[in-house]
Amino acid sequence: MDVDEARPPPAATRCPPELLFRIFEELPVLYAAEIQEDLVAWTVTSTCPYLGRLAQVCRSWRDPAQAVLFHSVSLVRRFQVERFLKTAHARPDLVARTRALHIGLERGTPEREASEEEQSAISDRFLETLTHTPNLRHLLVTHLSPSTNWSLADLLERLSLETLALKMHQSTHTLDRSCVLAGPEDVYRAFTLPGLRHYEVNFQPRWLKNSFWPAVPPFPSCLTSISVTVNSTQGLLRLITATAHTLLHVNIYTENAVEPEGATAAFGQMVNVREFRFESNIPPPSDAPNSWLQPLLPRYTQLKRLSVSEQAASASFLGFLPPSLELVEFLCYGSRPDYTLAELSELIGDPRIKLSLPELVLTVDEDAFEATVDPADLVRLQADFARRDIKLSTAFEQLEIPRIRFVDL
Repeated sequence: MDVDEARPPPAATRCPPELLFRIFEELPVLYAAEIQEDLVAWTVTSTCPYLGRLAQVCRSWRDPAQAVLFHSVSLVRRFQVERFLKTAHARPDLVARTRALHIGLERGTPEREASEEEQSAISDRFLETLTHTPNLRHLLVTHLSPSTNWSLADLLERLSLETLALKMHQSTHTLDRSCVLAGPEDVYRAFTLPGLRHYEVNFQPRWLKNSFWPAVPPFPSCLTSISVTVNSTQGLLRLITATAHTLLHVNIYTENAVEPEGATAAFGQMVNVREFRFESNIPPPSDAPNSWLQPLLPRYTQLKRLSVSEQAASASFLGFLPPSLELVEFLCYGSRPDYTLAELSELIGDPRIKLSLPELVLTVDEDAFEATVDPADLVRLQADFARRDIKLSTAFEQLEIPRIRFVDL
């Protein structure tokens, strides 16, 4: 008998597929890129350089390695999407394993700099990928041009998504049916998808002033987290009103004043919220800050983290906080942070004001802080807060909102 015939196969080739899968799925955590949006994040397994090589080692390794490779995919170049579609036709079982997908024209790529006609053609191909991913659960869409063959809203309704991020940063465009999201009705169709739990959308492009925002029909909302960058405040209020009772994590950025009565009615229903950031940054001159938030704060009895900008509340908001809070961030990007410190000093010195928070972070513009704040004044203010059992610190960058990670999605 030949010695080679009698030799047993290497132990690595005898590993159960389930064990190999668990080993291989650790590699992207170490070596792959990551999608990081406002509230969600996931590892892009298709960018891990080792999985393709492992799939070629032997037959027993191929399926587990390919399963991890196609678990989450990023398609931002023409050759990537063409290769994905080719695989979809040859091996539909592989692309059916895709659970998370990023598609779109990215800044700095030749595709984004191409002509409008070429961008429209490649956008067609991006959208076509959604017809081959029946098990897709998490989708990030960046810039897409209008498609001649596909409707994004129609395609989304074919999927069973849990996460949808529409991050089309076209701040100089008007959404007048010249973009992949034709109008308000498409946004409604997106956030009312059955089973959707995480929704991020960029409303920064302005729809035409005569855009009609009808009321959102009642639907069983499953949304627990939303992040909205908004200039279309009408849409924001309808979104919040329709989903408020299920929301736990909320991040809002706006450069427009939100109508106070409508904001109070909508945000006042958000009684289960755990994390809330509201950053109002209305360009001057403005006599209409978003000051409606402060009276709502006592309603948020389960709130753990709060981040609010000075355009949305004065320092006196600290006296309205629910006792559930663990961390508060006050965003002060004006040119006189020393004025904010003076407000805080007056507040902390008033024994009639009850403060129920363990930690306050003052986030400021670094240059303005160094130009106007005496370090000794800050030390004294920190001591005053410490006497109330409150830790006061400063920061030059916004605190990161804890993202819902890939393993949680």
